[in-house]
Amino acid sequence: RSRPNSTCLHECVARKPGPYQFASDGLNSGFSMHKTGDESVKFGGAEGETRFCRTLPDILSEHLGERPHIDYLSLDLEGAELDILESLDWSRITIDVISIEIHEWDHPASVNRLTTLLDRQGFRFFERLGVDDIWIRQRGLTGHPACANPGLFFAEDPDAGAGARRDWSRLRETLRWLLGELEAKLRDGLDG
Repeated sequence: RSRPNSTCLHECVARKPGPYQFASDGLNSGFSMHKTGDESVKFGGAEGETRFCRTLPDILSEHLGERPHIDYLSLDLEGAELDILESLDWSRITIDVISIEIHEWDHPASVNRLTTLLDRQGFRFFERLGVDDIWIRQRGLTGHPACANPGLFFAEDPDAGAGARRDWSRLRETLRWLLGELEAKLRDGLDG
């Protein structure tokens, strides 16, 4: 009701389309250890039903067109987040903010691959809220994502106070504040 223009889909998403074993295990539901056939997938769990999975790019193209723009993408795929992000054609999609539930802190190589991928696509780490990392696409501040703007940094919101909540309840306010900071930095850079 609060989002009348949104579409709710019940889809199974994977890096490649095809049939996958899906394990229902309460909060840990997700892919079982092996795809039906020969390809391994990330999530381990009890055997369950077989579901046909589609790629996120195919779903986005079907519902948003060939060059989709997404204001906010939340990924909570029980360990398959990196696989799904690697499946995107970044030349055909724009995403402003991504929140990603991180499951693999005990696997630094996976976290480094995720960080490198997002850095190369022009995203900058903004904040960690619980187990979710918030990444924001840097627009118009530098010519290339590999060239960090040394004058840009994210200070704490001075109006938030010492006991500010650092959870989803303040995400909208935090993003508005961030947008104001980025616009001010951009104006200062153009005026100077």
